[in-house]
Amino acid sequence: MSTFVLVHGAWQGATTWDLIVPKLQAAGHKAFTPVLTGLGDDSDRLSPAINPDSHIDDVAGILKRENLHDVTLVGHSYAGMVIGIITNSPLDMIAMWKSRWRRTSCRRRDM
Repeated sequence: MSTFVLVHGAWQGATTWDLIVPKLQAAGHKAFTPVLTGLGDDSDRLSPAINPDSHIDDVAGILKRENLHDVTLVGHSYAGMVIGIITNSPLDMIAMWKSRWRRTSCRRRDM
């Protein structure tokens, strides 16, 4: 089975994934939902010192702490940027990344 790291957007928290995580687990997958510093349930820590680097560290930190390898990173909205940067880093833990709003193709329909 697969391991997923689901990263929430800027104006949300890890609860964004509450409907998805049980479905992944029921299918036999592992799912991790890190909280980005200063956002969601951690909003009391928001300060001018918190920036995208902080959030990159949050996600990279869970990969290292949990010793995760061959993970699928999924990012919602702002988190697409965060996971995009992580996938270009020297970490060897990422198998695949997805941004929830990313579109691979567009078709135009003419009437």
